[in-house]
Order: sequence, then structure tokens, then C-alpha cells
Amino acid sequence: MDSGRSNPARVAAIDCMDAQGSIVDSGMLLADTVINAMKTHSIVVIDLNGLRGASSSYFNVFLGRLQEACGLGCLERDISIEFANDVQKMTFDRSLEAIQAGQRIPILNTVPSKTTT
Repeated sequence: MDSGRSNPARVAAIDCMDAQGSIVDSGMLLADTVINAMKTHSIVVIDLNGLRGASSSYFNVFLGRLQEACGLGCLERDISIEFANDVQKMTFDRSLEAIQAGQRIPILNTVPSKTTT
């Protein structure tokens, strides 16, 4: 058994902040750190304590990158998130719902539109 895969990795979001203060780049950095940790650990615990101003933009980028790399199923299967407060969780949940709704849009738009000449 690979001991690295059996032990959870802990990722502190506060340690994944962009040096220039970009929320978008920080969300991407967190996602990339989590994706890399998933390669060697069965579970990745994301600690959002100390993270201030986690906006929907931050979570949208984070979730979009996860969706691209491993699908959103990894949130249930491989990732545990420790939220600092209820507002942070609510913001995350709204971003997740928006990303999930976006996944359904291509299915709804599969019928070609009629064109007139």
C-alpha cells in the first residue's frame, strides 16, 4: 500500500495566495495545488481559515479549474473543505451551483436554431 495515497494532504488556502493579490490567480493557484496533491494522496483537505474576501470569482475559478482537470465529482470523492464561516460556505455553494448549471447549458442548446434566408 502506498502510504502517501492513504494519508490525507492538507492545503491551506492562505498559503496559495497570489503575490500580486489577484483573486482569480489565487483561486487558480489553490486549484492547481489541490490537483497536484490529489496525485499522491487519496484525500485532500482544503483549509479556508484565514482566507479573507473569498468571493464568488475566487470560487468560480477554483471550481472551473477542478472541473477541467478532474470533474466536479472529485469534490465528493477526493476533497474535503473546511470553511472558516457560514458566509464563505454559502458563497462556495452558490459558485458550485452556477458551475453545475453551466454544465447543463450545452445539453439544452443541442437543437440547431432555425435560420431564415
